[in-house]
Amino acid sequence: LLRQVSGRLAGSVRESDTIARLGGDEFIIILNDLEDTSLVGDIAQKIIDDYHADLAGQAEEDDWRD
Repeated sequence: LLRQVSGRLAGSVRESDTIARLGGDEFIIILNDLEDTSLVGDIAQKIIDDYHADLAGQAEEDDWRD
């Protein structure tokens, strides 16, 4: 599961950025050379939206299986 999470995080940021697991289920993302810091909120929201969409899709799949 943690590998899936890290893979999804990697897909949400640039190749030049860094993703690290701090411990447990905590991750940190370092956005290297970000010229416009106002983009941080947009990037964070994209990650949140991607996870919400994925979880909603899984819930629908689980409902279908029941």
